[in-house]
Amino acid sequence: MCKKTLTLQAITNGFNTSKFALYQELTNLRELQILDLSWNYFSGDIQGICLLKNLRELHLGSNQLSGEFPSCIQNMSSLQTLDLSRNQFSGKVPKFLSTLRYLEYLDLSDNFFKTSCVTTLWKQLRRGLHLPQSTNLSLAFLDISSNNFNDKLPENLGKVYPNIEHLNFSGNNFEEDIPSSIIRMQWIISMDLSNNNFFGKLPRRMLSNYMSLEKLDLSNNNLEGDIIPENMNLALLGWLKASNNSFGGIQSTFGDTSGGAVFGDYGDINKKIESIDYSTIPNEVEFMAKN
Repeated sequence: MCKKTLTLQAITNGFNTSKFALYQELTNLRELQILDLSWNYFSGDIQGICLLKNLRELHLGSNQLSGEFPSCIQNMSSLQTLDLSRNQFSGKVPKFLSTLRYLEYLDLSDNFFKTSCVTTLWKQLRRGLHLPQSTNLSLAFLDISSNNFNDKLPENLGKVYPNIEHLNFSGNNFEEDIPSSIIRMQWIISMDLSNNNFFGKLPRRMLSNYMSLEKLDLSNNNLEGDIIPENMNLALLGWLKASNNSFGGIQSTFGDTSGGAVFGDYGDINKKIESIDYSTIPNEVEFMAKN
């Protein structure tokens, strides 16, 4: 007999309490597996929720939660989905996240997390970011956009998270070059590294390795070099934005672009990409997918 999944949703109900009036009742639901309290006005701490040791999914996005990352989450070892997005959390992301071995979906976007610790899924040693040595095959969705993270990305980023499908690091202050190990994320579907301070060339074979890539945003950085490699495998690519960088190599790929807008014809990419228009801003390269 199949075991039922016990779920509680209280989305967009306008709950407004600084002490989570639901806590007392929630602590009695020890078999609860999915809890969604998104889009309310909850504030205060969430210690009571952490008593629900069987939770697989915890959605607390779009509330008014603040303070440091809730330490009690380290006791929720069954978590597969954790969404704390669009709140007012600040400070460092704790190291214990690396112990949540079943975690598949992590969204910390639109908070005030800072320092050189990306998700201490990454360990901070002196300066820079250092990932755990073991490979994490579970994590498929990672969004830490619109925070205050800074410093250089770890060189072994792609090695530790080879099965990432959706990666969003946009709207932070990451700097220096994009690590070459990122080419190991062969199953990536969408990647957004826009609005940071990355500079230098893209890792060699970056675009030629991504067989499943559908969306890529590199805009508003300080990147340079050729954006389109000679040997690429981008049959699924439908959206690529690279404006406000110093990329070159456009003419060698698409011919004379002096007229502004041209139609791309470069292997399988022409099946999805309709046009390139950078007549207004020389460094703007924006590809729009056909409908």
